[in-house]
Amino acid sequence: MDLSELAIVKVAVPFGRAGDKKFAPKGQYEISECENGVAFCECDGTCDFTLSHDAFAQHVAEGRIALAG
Repeated sequence: MDLSELAIVKVAVPFGRAGDKKFAPKGQYEISECENGVAFCECDGTCDFTLSHDAFAQHVAEGRIALAG
């Protein structure tokens, strides 16, 4: 999967395991492909998280995440 270097989260996106769901705040993130999916980094340490490839593709297709750069 080819990724741009930046993603914009347009609405709070859920991540984490079912019992420990959290929501990533809206904003710009650096992204990279990793073993477990797509890694998101705010780069100030506030919110770093990973989405599976399937969840990432669904959020992009449904407009919750936009690719930039």
